[in-house]
Amino acid sequence: MRRIFNLSETAYSINRNSSIESLRIIAILIIITHHFGYHGVLKENILTVANLNWQIVFTQLVSWGGNLGNMIFMMITGYYMINANVKKEKILLLLFTMLLYSWVIEIVSFYIIGMSCSIDVFVKNTFPIWFGLNWFVSCYIIFSTFIPFVNKFLLSLDNRQYLYLLLLLFIFQSLLPTLGGVTFMNKSQFIFFGFGYAIGGYLRLYFQEYLREEYKQKYIFLFTTFSLMIVLSIFLLDFLGIYLHIDKFVFMASRVGGGMIFTVPISVSIFCLFLSIKPFNNYKINMVAQTVLGVYLIHDNSLMRQILWNQYFPNLNFIDSIFYPIFYIVKVLLVFLVCVCVEYLRKIYIEPRQVYMVDIILKKFIKIYYNLVSRIQLSSLK
Repeated sequence: MRRIFNLSETAYSINRNSSIESLRIIAILIIITHHFGYHGVLKENILTVANLNWQIVFTQLVSWGGNLGNMIFMMITGYYMINANVKKEKILLLLFTMLLYSWVIEIVSFYIIGMSCSIDVFVKNTFPIWFGLNWFVSCYIIFSTFIPFVNKFLLSLDNRQYLYLLLLLFIFQSLLPTLGGVTFMNKSQFIFFGFGYAIGGYLRLYFQEYLREEYKQKYIFLFTTFSLMIVLSIFLLDFLGIYLHIDKFVFMASRVGGGMIFTVPISVSIFCLFLSIKPFNNYKINMVAQTVLGVYLIHDNSLMRQILWNQYFPNLNFIDSIFYPIFYIVKVLLVFLVCVCVEYLRKIYIEPRQVYMVDIILKKFIKIYYNLVSRIQLSSLK
């Protein structure tokens, strides 16, 4: 039987547009920057008027982009996958990689570092996708299985219907929840993924004429305008907190980036900006870009979060230092670079074996599937 999954298919194509690959790298850096603040500094007991200093304000200003980075990833996926077929081999390979990193991090955390371990924590980290850990990659794996059906639906829409769908999603998933409305959509990560995917698909299908270099300045203007709105919102909420002596405003200032009302236009404008750049190819950029999901899996593992942001060189230990911004930048870059190196080594030395396992599993699954179908067909003829 021929090989189902070629190793060359798992390697990231060096012929990809390095403009978009650069955006992947920027997106993961935005997400790591967000996690530094969200998991290591901006905790509810810290976010009070009494504790507010320029270091916390700096953290608020640079760490708001978590949803922005995630939305960029999903728009890129939608842009490239709207007319493509999902390869189940890659979904299974990503699942195996998630399990590998989760188990290795468990061993390091519990047996080498000596972190306390309960049965609950052990079971959840052993089966991360079952319990929703590594939420982005877990949701990405599940969403990927629905892409063929999502594509069929989206491709059935004409331009006007597609725009109407995006408008409804923006209103009920972004606008109304940001204003306090309950729409039963804003807390659904699956809807969030679908929204980003649908935007990327629309840009690929109906927006190509506006993705040219002459539109770059407009996208820069839109990106700058909406980013300034977020910055001004943070300053305004902190000011209200200080003036009215209400801690909740300081907390709200630290969660402004979670509001999709600004995140959607910012992510669309920056994605369109990179799409409007003349395509080019850079091997080093593409090589780093192929590691971003692995970087996400490593640094956002629930155990690794504690190690990175709260255990070794805890972020809060530097919150009063005048060198805090330097510490922030250096730590984010170190986390990124170390994770890139680890994931790159996995791709070279471990992924070939993972691919072999995927190939065996799929062959067995296909054999069982066809045998089952044959039996059902035979029984129906009797």
